[in-house]
Amino acid sequence: MLTNGGNFMGAVPVVAPRFAAAANRGGSSATMLAMTQKYLTAYLAAITQHGATFPSLLWASRETQEARFATLVRLAGLRERSPSCLLDVGCGMGDLLGWLRKRRVKFRSYLGIDAIAELIAVAQGRAAIWGTTQDGEMSSHRFEVLDPLVDATALAARSVDWVIISGTLNTMDQDDAERLMEICLTAARVGVAFNFLSDQPDAYHLTKALGPARRHSTTQWLSWALRRSPLVAFEQRHLGGHDAAIVIEHIAP
Repeated sequence: MLTNGGNFMGAVPVVAPRFAAAANRGGSSATMLAMTQKYLTAYLAAITQHGATFPSLLWASRETQEARFATLVRLAGLRERSPSCLLDVGCGMGDLLGWLRKRRVKFRSYLGIDAIAELIAVAQGRAAIWGTTQDGEMSSHRFEVLDPLVDATALAARSVDWVIISGTLNTMDQDDAERLMEICLTAARVGVAFNFLSDQPDAYHLTKALGPARRHSTTQWLSWALRRSPLVAFEQRHLGGHDAAIVIEHIAP
């Protein structure tokens, strides 16, 4: 059993919740999704086993989940900027929103999307309890069941400054991951912040099996990012080189 830095436990991935079944799906539709969208398979199995609880998110721990959040927020400079409109792709139960509020990172609006309807329902319930006031200031937040890889035009009408993608790429092949990133980069007015499992980790993580997750080429993702903008930030220190984080910012017109 692997438990360090967001590794995989057995054959089940320890990564953030990913896109899965649409609302009100039945067993047959879940099976169809698993057959046609391979990056969903492990998450559908986890939801069946655990329901909409933290274990179904498949993180090794809250500490590794939040270490990734902290790195992306810091690399994007979200604390230092004017409050932004944020889009959280693969939001699960809204843990990033809770983390932002707890650490008083201000934002103007937050939209969380995930295709696992059960997780979105939990996120909506948590958001209702949190309310719309942050340190005495108003900020809006909402959650939707949505998979951009199924509906590539769905984000076009959204008004977002930053897209944050934490753990979403871990069960995707390179083609699906790049397609998702292109969609998100197009939707973002300012930029995107994302992470993935690096193919150049420390020796400890390099020997650990990942189950259905996969490592991505760090140099390939850096090259991909730099072809789209020279304004790129990169870090791979936060989890022993196991996880890599990249921020791409558009050049201001």
